[in-house]
Amino acid sequence: MDIREPGSNNDSTIKRKLIKLALPATIENILETSVGFIDSLMIAQIGLFAVAGIGIANAILNVYIAVFIALGIGTSSLISRNIGAGDSEKATLIAKQSLLLAIVSGLILGLVSFLVGPQLLDLMGATKQTFDYALQFFSIVGGGSIAIATMILLGNMLRATGDTKSPMKIGFITNLLNIILDYILIFGLGPIPAFGVVEQLSARWLQES
Repeated sequence: MDIREPGSNNDSTIKRKLIKLALPATIENILETSVGFIDSLMIAQIGLFAVAGIGIANAILNVYIAVFIALGIGTSSLISRNIGAGDSEKATLIAKQSLLLAIVSGLILGLVSFLVGPQLLDLMGATKQTFDYALQFFSIVGGGSIAIATMILLGNMLRATGDTKSPMKIGFITNLLNIILDYILIFGLGPIPAFGVVEQLSARWLQES
């Protein structure tokens, strides 16, 4: 089956289109990774127990994110397939149902974070030195799972329509905001006092939502 469009029936044109779609997504992923690294550097200034505690919480949160990403990939595949088939009505229906599923799954995992968070962290091996840091991080970020699920899904929906630039632009703004808020709220600035880990988590939650 030839998927090439009329007027673009050559390899160089196809490659340019692929690069045009892939480059924004690549930049977005680099930004996400860079922000995580910068976050870790700032948290390390508080202490190694804070870094370890957040690492323990992230081990569980990564499972949450894997669920949301899987939902996003499935949604993206179905939407792009129906758009390609010219069935925009069905693509819209899939988008609505997937968004509802993301909200429900985010709500469930958010409740799990609040209700059994301490038990999960104990299971992951949190010690008394790392437990408080892990619980603070897990409660705030995990409790905001509904926002994380929604953002991941909406990003995949945009990519399914061929728009990879909008998620990149949104990601750039939210990641930059995250870094600025992290620094100000962890270390303080002028009349704003230093709040430490808890406010770093608030900045992270705002970034996700």
